[in-house]
Amino acid sequence: MIKNDIENEFYQPIAVSDTIAQNLSLMELFDPQITPADRDVTSDVAEILDSINKAFGYKMIFAICDNTGNYYTYKGLSRTIDRYNDLDDKWYLSFINKNIVRELNVDTDKDNNMTLNIFINRLITSDDGRLLGVCGAGLDMANLCALMGEYEEQYGVEIYCIDSSGIITLSSDITKIYTAYPGEIDFNELTSDIPIFEDLGQTSKVSTYLEDLGWYLVMIDNNPDKVDVGGIVTVCVIIFVFGVFIMAMVFAFRISREKSVAREIENSKKIAMTDKLTRWRIEEATTTRYSISLIIT
Repeated sequence: MIKNDIENEFYQPIAVSDTIAQNLSLMELFDPQITPADRDVTSDVAEILDSINKAFGYKMIFAICDNTGNYYTYKGLSRTIDRYNDLDDKWYLSFINKNIVRELNVDTDKDNNMTLNIFINRLITSDDGRLLGVCGAGLDMANLCALMGEYEEQYGVEIYCIDSSGIITLSSDITKIYTAYPGEIDFNELTSDIPIFEDLGQTSKVSTYLEDLGWYLVMIDNNPDKVDVGGIVTVCVIIFVFGVFIMAMVFAFRISREKSVAREIENSKKIAMTDKLTRWRIEEATTTRYSISLIIT
């Protein structure tokens, strides 16, 4: 349930980033073969992003033209990135060099008071595969951390999302974001969404892979009052077997009852078809009399 809830939080911003990347008008504005670099496309790009913002209710959206480096929001031109020299913009070069379509990135948002956010970055490419830019949508980290806290309180566990380098990307404690996860994780085993359970004595750990996000989910149960899973399973098996036994008894009783009723009906027919004085069956007597009559004739 926790896994599904976390993934559901990212489905809409992923859909928003895909919508921006597949907008044909935006692709043309960012394509140097169609739109010259010196043409001011700010109002056109802002209009496209604003329409998507109104449709999805996501203000934390952006689009970057690879040809010019211009960074746009639904408000217009925000700045021009320097992918080679500015440390805050090196994520752009890192992302496009990975040859992946989508990536989740934890970063500060310069357009929203430098708040810490999770951005869903998405490539914008032409029909023939040329890079046109990068777009995306963001999620407020503070809101996500509060949501993790609610899950932890509800289920009595610690929850961490970790990237492939072992860095915490999501936690109920925002101060732990972008720090190294203190425990051990075997990333080679977590290649599918099948969870791995580990009994650590006083605690237990469940780890699984979030394929759509490219992260790993770790849940640690520190509750000393463990649920006796074996006992619960045993009780369930006993109840199931007892239920099958009862059903078998009911079925056998029903079959026996049906046979008894059938016998009673057959006996009633025999009694109805038998003469009480001669004890002959009526149909036999009728047949005999018919034969005698035929001979006399």
